[in-house]
Amino acid sequence: MQGMSCVPGPFEAVVTPFLGTFHAAVAVGIATGALADLASLASTCRRQLSAATTLQDSPFSSASSAGAAQRAARALLDVQAANHWRRAVQGTLDGKADFAESLQASAWIHAACTGVVSACYTLGGSSFVLNTSPLQRRLRDIHAARQHIFAQK
Repeated sequence: MQGMSCVPGPFEAVVTPFLGTFHAAVAVGIATGALADLASLASTCRRQLSAATTLQDSPFSSASSAGAAQRAARALLDVQAANHWRRAVQGTLDGKADFAESLQASAWIHAACTGVVSACYTLGGSSFVLNTSPLQRRLRDIHAARQHIFAQK
């Protein structure tokens, strides 16, 4: 992983800087899926116990905060990947410096995506407590991903 690739082209440089970005893409995917699961639940006109409105009519169920965090995480991921790719094509990719930058971005993206999935899980209420729930699986997945070395601060 530290040596030069035998494949000519942009990946001829050290691959390590891309590893954090690859792993961060998993976190963004999990958060995106959690928002989709919550939107699917909201479309059923479900109301949490003692809630004044249905999940669909709740101001937060539009996923404004969670959606904004997911979009910010995706934007950082896109910028990070584009910058690394540009530098790889130019042959200026720095294995150590770009890897450190990738790890910093990955840690922030994982933290943001964990918040998104947790917010969706909380908003879903008791419907998502069961092990068969897709949001229960996404909650476990994001916390497992957060334990990875590329997701640590």
